[in-house]
Amino acid sequence: MRPIALLLIVCLLYQGSFQGAVEKFVLRGEDVLLELQGARPSDCYQFTWEHIGTSNNVVVLVSESNPSINPSYSGHVEFSDKKFSLLLKNLQVNDSGVYTAEYKPSKFTGFKTLVEYKVTVQEPVSPVDLTVTSVSSSEDSCNLTVTCTTLGSHINTTFRCDDQTCYKEHETSEITTTNSLEVYWSHGSIICNHSNQVSWTNKSMDMKPPCKSPAVIPPQSGLSVGLIVRIVSTVAVCGGVCGGVYFFKKE
Repeated sequence: MRPIALLLIVCLLYQGSFQGAVEKFVLRGEDVLLELQGARPSDCYQFTWEHIGTSNNVVVLVSESNPSINPSYSGHVEFSDKKFSLLLKNLQVNDSGVYTAEYKPSKFTGFKTLVEYKVTVQEPVSPVDLTVTSVSSSEDSCNLTVTCTTLGSHINTTFRCDDQTCYKEHETSEITTTNSLEVYWSHGSIICNHSNQVSWTNKSMDMKPPCKSPAVIPPQSGLSVGLIVRIVSTVAVCGGVCGGVYFFKKE
């Protein structure tokens, strides 16, 4: 009875080390390695990697025999006989889910969990566009509103700026994804950043100096004083010439 009791104690110690699901975020098309946390259990009757919610186990190993890999995962996984680790390859979004490593200490006992992974496969984030939508200035500061847009989401941010830096004053957004979309000021630039746990993209706008007095543009309609003076002078000269010619012919 002693060997059996020792085996049960060893397996219970492994069970006691289970601390809940480990999160893994993976970019679509990449691989992820699922490992045991610690050494593999010794002298256990059966070991499996299971994708929770699917109809069959991914890998089954019984009494150190050759591992049996589910045909639906053929070419999609690699199993290590030495470490009992599982490599998932070329992951797609539908590969997301919970994967557990379980074992049976003997033929007559139930399965116990060694480790559990929550795998989330994410698409790369979409690019962003950053534009200035309004600017208003005073003597010592300005208000600048920018809009950052990406696929299905946008964010409008108003900054109050002086001649040194900008401070976020107001923000409204419409975000339809779980990704992070944010606008902020950093080292002379306004930046829009779009990210998730596995990818990111951004666009920046140089704002040095933050506030610049707008150029004064002369009116485009009406007559300036200088132009009026020139017109009057021209008319006077023409009138004098014409008058001289008239009197010369009269004589």
